[in-house]
Amino acid sequence: MASNIISAIINSILFWIVAGAITACFCGWYAKRNGDAWGEWFVLGAIYPFFIAIPAIIFCSRPAKK
Repeated sequence: MASNIISAIINSILFWIVAGAITACFCGWYAKRNGDAWGEWFVLGAIYPFFIAIPAIIFCSRPAKK
């Protein structure tokens, strides 16, 4: 019983670490592609959950001037 709970906690932590890293990389790439401050979005993508950070970068980053 206790090992199942510990395993579930470890799996949850690993999921959020991997999701945070992927979200941070995506947000940094997307911001750089659109001419926005990639470092700021990278950090925000690493801190906020993906279901908040990805829509935020899509709707709030300014498009590149052509």
